[in-house]
Amino acid sequence: MKRIELDVQEDISKTVIDMLQLCNGVEVVSVDDVEMATEEQVAACVAQAIAELRADKIAFRSYDFTWILVAINEYQVEDIEGFRSPQAFVDYLRLAGVEKLPDRTTLRINNVEGVFPDWQFFDTEEPQEVLRRINIVKRFLSAYRRAKMTIYNRFHHN
Repeated sequence: MKRIELDVQEDISKTVIDMLQLCNGVEVVSVDDVEMATEEQVAACVAQAIAELRADKIAFRSYDFTWILVAINEYQVEDIEGFRSPQAFVDYLRLAGVEKLPDRTTLRINNVEGVFPDWQFFDTEEPQEVLRRINIVKRFLSAYRRAKMTIYNRFHHN
């Protein structure tokens, strides 16, 4: 037996439950309303994740914010819709309290194509650098999820 947890938008939840009940071997165990993270909580998670990357002393350079921005714009980060420009991302980071921000011209989002993690880069083909960039995003996503668990729990259990 495996337990699978789903987050479903309110307007389609009844349809999903009805579909699941038609499947042999599937039992709907519980249905709960879930509070979504607030914009402030999401921003705090982003700031904490970036602080964690910097604290780990990994090779995190100013232009590495590019890969985080591209991942966000590909909807790789839950709770964040994306940014219409590099400057909008920098402004968001500033409001979130991130220090040592990149200049918007540092964020060269046109240097990457494909869908994460299968990105190709126009400015390098060096395998170690390609792997480093992809790993920056993987580590950011993990750090963001950890931050989300701690921050979200702190906001809801106090």
